[in-house]
Amino acid sequence: MKYIFPYSFYIRIVVSLIGFSSFCTCESVAGLIALKDSVELDEVTIVAQFKRYQVGAKITVIPDGRMELMNDISLEKLLRQMVAIPIKSNAGSLSTIRLRGTSPNHTSINVGGINVNSLTLGSSNLSSIPLFFFDELALQYGGASVVNGSGSIGGSLELGSKMRWVDGVRVEGQMTLGSFGEQFYGAKVYAGNGKHESVTKIYFFDKQNNFLFYHPPVKDFETGEMIRVKDTQRNASITNRAVMQEFGYKFSAKQYLRFMLWVEDDWHQIQQNMSTNLNQPDKSEEIEDKHIRIWSFYRNNRNKLKRYIGAGYVLDNEIYNKNTDNPIGTQRCISEGNIEYPVFSSGMIKGGFKSEIISPDVYAYDINGVVQYQNDLYVSYLHTLFSKLKVSVNLRKGFVTDFTVPFTPAFGISYTLLSRETSRLDLSGNIANSYRIPTFNDRFWIPGGNPDLLPENVVNYEVGGKYLKYTNKVEMQIMLNAFYMDVDDWILWKNSGAYWTAENVQRVVSKGIELQSNIKVELNRSTVSLGLNYTINSAERVESTNATAALDRQLEYVPLHTFSMYSQFNMKKWNFNLGLNGVSWQYTNEEPYNILDGYVLTNISVDRQVRLKNKHNLRLVFYADNIFNVNYYSSWNYAMPRMNFRGKLSYFFNN
Repeated sequence: MKYIFPYSFYIRIVVSLIGFSSFCTCESVAGLIALKDSVELDEVTIVAQFKRYQVGAKITVIPDGRMELMNDISLEKLLRQMVAIPIKSNAGSLSTIRLRGTSPNHTSINVGGINVNSLTLGSSNLSSIPLFFFDELALQYGGASVVNGSGSIGGSLELGSKMRWVDGVRVEGQMTLGSFGEQFYGAKVYAGNGKHESVTKIYFFDKQNNFLFYHPPVKDFETGEMIRVKDTQRNASITNRAVMQEFGYKFSAKQYLRFMLWVEDDWHQIQQNMSTNLNQPDKSEEIEDKHIRIWSFYRNNRNKLKRYIGAGYVLDNEIYNKNTDNPIGTQRCISEGNIEYPVFSSGMIKGGFKSEIISPDVYAYDINGVVQYQNDLYVSYLHTLFSKLKVSVNLRKGFVTDFTVPFTPAFGISYTLLSRETSRLDLSGNIANSYRIPTFNDRFWIPGGNPDLLPENVVNYEVGGKYLKYTNKVEMQIMLNAFYMDVDDWILWKNSGAYWTAENVQRVVSKGIELQSNIKVELNRSTVSLGLNYTINSAERVESTNATAALDRQLEYVPLHTFSMYSQFNMKKWNFNLGLNGVSWQYTNEEPYNILDGYVLTNISVDRQVRLKNKHNLRLVFYADNIFNVNYYSSWNYAMPRMNFRGKLSYFFNN
């Protein structure tokens, strides 16, 4: 019998809950009885910009404190610990997300008006996105194409950075040293007079990745015993560096202009699988990705007629094994704008556009001078009735060179069933169409690209409920969502004999239930927080024109069960954190073998804030990841690091 998680998982859950309950049981009972006059929830800017018209859609915001605590790690590690989303990765050089059972190119990752996903592959490497540059992270689940256009079938990740509008100078410096040669150095400098501000950010990350691991056990035919070979990972180094320059000018509190220049250079050796690492220890391959991203926008919310306009430019270039004669790159120019105006007594209407001009330069394409024009027009309407019922309607139509893009409407509804002084219960629902046009590789790669591919077309259904409870000492939130997603014309690269080809070959149905909960309890001079996220996600091929043994069976690298849990105890200037995350077993191909076992990882951290004189402050953090030394795999036949440690020193100066 195959258990969802190993026995050690249940032991660790019990230990964590016992530890947590010993902190907060008595105080939480008293806190639930007490009353709180009012509660103000701060919303990050990036959420406020699109959440208003996405009634009924699930949106998760990562708390500011977690962003600051974990800003020296990759986006992959943060998501693993904070939300229940499957992520396929190797030892740090490549990580991809599978939101609600979809593939990596079904989730957009946005910074301002820029989708940072590769336009050749269609996805992003989560390991190379520097969290250090960002203060805000929100996840929208499900058909986000109505907001973001092509490629947001699974949802979207929205990254944002705040302008501090300092009057003087603010400096932040950071250094992290860790296992396997890990080094991180970063700095932020804010300078302004309260009306205009310059923000300079720079970071450098390097890791040798020379960790020890064990190969899967094999039988010694001479002795009949199962033996495990100990090995060291070789040729898997990573070096990432980037600089971001931002400028802001504030005409008034509701009218401002912002500019961002982001230059990045990511280099890594392609991690070899365990067999190659053992038998060909000198084999080395490398990839260098260079990016230039520019984004600027103007926002004016002073009057009833709110206005927004933005423009940007992106240059992406990839070099394999230092071969500059075989370019893989794209350029794009982006512009967008919208206006918003109140109508009737309690309605808001918003209309806008987004336009992209894209030009690829890839050695493997049998085309010259191709240019793709991608334009979207949209109208959104929000209406509130009796302060309890909210309804939103979104209509979006895209126009893409050589494609007939589906019309993508969305309808959302939210109703406040219970509203009391210290508690609230909201019910919601959402129906949306979404789509994804084929990537440039899908269409033009030689051999195998197919210029006759159709866009993938999706219908999303979602219902949910959210319960909030606030008292003098307790804050609690519980969210439960159920979703159903039907994807038609799913694009798959299949073996045609001589080579692989891209075709619209299958229909996929993904459905599931997501639980998200957290509670925060104030004790006398301390605070205890606990969060639990759990997802059960069935994602299956229900139709396929390709001969396959995997119909009506879970998709590859989409676990049926995913969970994460974290707890934090704050006492004066000390913070203690415990986190668990895990997945159930996973298929890795269309055959019923090479199945990855489920695993559970346990991480801890301790941090201490030190206040110095003259506006200087320090923060010291110690991390221990995978403290039970689990030998696990996220990709078939690729090693992952076992127990490892990091120490971080952060410095703050605010004049």
